[in-house]
Amino acid sequence: MKEKKNNFQVKIFEQFSLIGKALSSSSRLHIIDLLHHAERTVEGLAQEASLTVANTSQHLQILRQTGIVLSRRKGNFILYRLASTDVSHLWQTVQTVGRKHLKEIEKTVSAHFTRKHELEKLDYVEIIRRTNAGEIVLLDVRPEEEFQHAHIENATSIPLKVLKKRFAELPQNKIIVAYCCGPYCVISEEAVKFLRKKGLEAYRMPDPF
Repeated sequence: MKEKKNNFQVKIFEQFSLIGKALSSSSRLHIIDLLHHAERTVEGLAQEASLTVANTSQHLQILRQTGIVLSRRKGNFILYRLASTDVSHLWQTVQTVGRKHLKEIEKTVSAHFTRKHELEKLDYVEIIRRTNAGEIVLLDVRPEEEFQHAHIENATSIPLKVLKKRFAELPQNKIIVAYCCGPYCVISEEAVKFLRKKGLEAYRMPDPF
């Protein structure tokens, strides 16, 4: 009986370990993070994760084999998404555990993001109030598909990759507050640096999603 029980447990835990193996790649975690915010094509994932399409496809295959990622066809495109809200919660839990137990994460975040790029003394509610009053331009610099999936009301969508081309659309006499998604998203920081070089008063909103 004991041997059968042990064999059963071995098989069960081997299956659970497949999830751990799927999460053991930084590239796959990046893909999961991107899909956590919106479904994407393999080409879109490759571009945003700075991977080749072939490499991205390999990572997606592993994620699909473990049931973490699903796909659907839309016209001529295949769109990938997280399989369920449970997967999203799993990714959020990984981040929470990492922030609490891995000191190097906080060090890395503190070293990258500078407080001078954040709008001090204004909390989220006040920023939204001033946006609705027309005093602040809330700039969503995420990819278009993420904006379409979900965004803050009255936010203006100008993805970072087209910000230089569409810079003239922004008013020169208002505060610009840029946001992206998650505590480790860097594109709002890049947007703020660009806007400040252009002479605008710009800040980043930390982690609105």
